[in-house]
Amino acid sequence: MKSEGSTKTDEMALEEYYNYFNHNVKTTMVKPSAVTDHPAMLAPSYLDHLHMDRYVPLLFLYRLVDKSDDVYNQFVATLKDSLAKTVVSFYPAAGAIVKTSNPNHPRMFLCDDRGVPFTEACKDEAMDDVVNQDAFSPVPPLQGWEAAGLMPHNQCHPVGDSGSPGIVIQVTRFNCGGVALGFSWNHLLADMTGAMLILRAWSDIATTGHTTIVPQLDRTVLNPRHEVEETEPIAPPPMSEEEKAKLQTVLNTKFTSKVFRFKREKLAKLKQQAVQDVSDLSTMDCVSAHLWRCLSRYYANFGITDKTIFSTAVEGRKRMPGTLTTHFFGNVIVPAFVRNVPTSEILARPLSYAAGLIRKAHQAVEQETFFTIIDQMDLANPWKTSINRTDHQVGLTSWIRFGIFDLEFGQGAPLFCMVNMLAQISRKGQCICIPSKPGDGYCDILLYLAPHALEYLAADPEFTSVI
Repeated sequence: MKSEGSTKTDEMALEEYYNYFNHNVKTTMVKPSAVTDHPAMLAPSYLDHLHMDRYVPLLFLYRLVDKSDDVYNQFVATLKDSLAKTVVSFYPAAGAIVKTSNPNHPRMFLCDDRGVPFTEACKDEAMDDVVNQDAFSPVPPLQGWEAAGLMPHNQCHPVGDSGSPGIVIQVTRFNCGGVALGFSWNHLLADMTGAMLILRAWSDIATTGHTTIVPQLDRTVLNPRHEVEETEPIAPPPMSEEEKAKLQTVLNTKFTSKVFRFKREKLAKLKQQAVQDVSDLSTMDCVSAHLWRCLSRYYANFGITDKTIFSTAVEGRKRMPGTLTTHFFGNVIVPAFVRNVPTSEILARPLSYAAGLIRKAHQAVEQETFFTIIDQMDLANPWKTSINRTDHQVGLTSWIRFGIFDLEFGQGAPLFCMVNMLAQISRKGQCICIPSKPGDGYCDILLYLAPHALEYLAADPEFTSVI
């Protein structure tokens, strides 16, 4: 499937994708299993628009009970059948995201039940030779973006005239009996909590035939509290020479990614020391502070900055009782910032100090915080939104609370799960924390940094003390 307005680079990437699988690729559209009465169009909420046109790729690895065609075909049939039932209630995911001519409502969900792009591919290699679970590097072809009309080098994929899919799925069969399940979703559709609602419902139906998850789809509850006056797009103010220089430095820097596994026992010792000073710290507060301290040392030692900004994503469903349920399907995340703290102060004081700052920033986010952000947003001029104007040196997203390894589809639990994202389409200093596979690990930390920064961390005794 060629993407709309594709370039020569896109066409080359598409050819490389099909060659990667020796053209053993088949794509179908999985439509809802039942016709229901639902709106033809839904408007994204204002918080949804903070994440416009971005796709998030998750990669799951499974081991089938044997390598036979019958077992594999039954696995794929189960996936398709249960997915078709899942998107009956999650119908926005079975439609398309379309652009509009109104800058005050730039995107809409077209709920036309066209279906979910579902690609089957075969790779005549062992799964462990393609995906290194202990030293993971992204393998973009396993997500199926190309087959769905998206290009792997562009996580921020502009919507075409006929729309872009809400979710994209690919199943890749290996010659060893291993199977990769690539699940990608457009961030405009939902945050990770929302994505997990679909995944959990899909898994429930695949294994038991039913699910108790009923999504809350009314996004108007996250609109501004005042009457919105439509505005015209205007150009942002010109960048200063200093801002231009910073931007050019980022553009000239080659970023890469690396996964580090933090051990449960070592983190427990770290937390035990920290809570002696600040009693209400969580393990993730300590993980965040550990990363902040080590990256601050790197930035200070190489003269990059003498002050750092730390950000962490805060999820809001439980902060809005009476407005949202835990099954709200959409985006309810905003960043909490700890701004301009001198690196010397972070490093001179114990880990509990940085962890305490992070804990306070997290606790300060409440229902009013979300609506204050919503009220001051201007969708025609997104550059005006304050949280879009704040950069960070360290930004953490934690998915540690999600039951990723509970997602079964009739062939047992996943062996492995990771964000399958190229470094050049992520942000510098971004850290994604996901649960480690069962064992002695607590979490896997995926870092996007310059190669020199990753080398520095790997040699830093404080950083490696929890590995």
